[in-house]
Amino acid sequence: MTAHEIRTPASLTISNGLREVRDRQGIGLRELARRLEINPSKLSGMEVNGRRAKPTTVSRILGCLQVKATEYEQLMNVAEHVDVKNYIDQSTSPVADLWAIYEQLSTSILEWAPFRIPDFLRTHRWLEATVHGDVTPTTKLDQELFHRRCRRLPANQGERQYVFLLGDQALRMLSEESGHADQQIDFIREVSKRRDVSIRIIPSTPAPRHPTDAFTVFASETTPIAIALQHDHCTAYLTSTSLRTSYHQAARALLRHASDHGSTIDAWMSAVRARAS
Repeated sequence: MTAHEIRTPASLTISNGLREVRDRQGIGLRELARRLEINPSKLSGMEVNGRRAKPTTVSRILGCLQVKATEYEQLMNVAEHVDVKNYIDQSTSPVADLWAIYEQLSTSILEWAPFRIPDFLRTHRWLEATVHGDVTPTTKLDQELFHRRCRRLPANQGERQYVFLLGDQALRMLSEESGHADQQIDFIREVSKRRDVSIRIIPSTPAPRHPTDAFTVFASETTPIAIALQHDHCTAYLTSTSLRTSYHQAARALLRHASDHGSTIDAWMSAVRARAS
């Protein structure tokens, strides 16, 4: 993937959102194009090939598809940012799951997690124990599980490499955070056995020169296509050239540090037991 092919987060969301809504309603592309009185290739370009969709065009398509008001507002808000290279995603709509979209486009994903175990490595029991919010627990849990299943689909296809660089503080904080440390450690061990997953534990001391905040690099071949910064209520996606380059360099420095000083989960646990005894 070359630089000119790297699309903005909002444009990806709109393309996938329009296609998802149309597919969900069982309407063929040509049939929708006929209703809109536009060329099918134009509609296909907006759904698949990255053709820029103006907000007025998005509004017309969503109106023709008669989407619900909440979904209409979510996608129209995204449509206003199709040219923005760095975008903060606050959507909870399954048609706007940028994380899963970028996974599908990537051949490798590197996640640096200094203080928190990534969701990919979390057990179902942990998720049940930590879901909170303003809506009812059952509804919130269903939403979280749905999004997690969406994000697991690309991983289960085994078509890309996942690299997790965990700060040892993240593991030490497990017992305090979830209360299921043993089960969580066992789950990480099982995941680490997968051929498409690499997990390295990086010691917090001596402190290497690396970012203290967590980030994820989505890459196609050797080119970073997006950087994700996860927060409690949103995720920032960065696609500007300077930021992609900066975080890609930080990721490579972390990989070198992991090679020199990191350890596997089993080696880390053995060292912890040795110190305890």
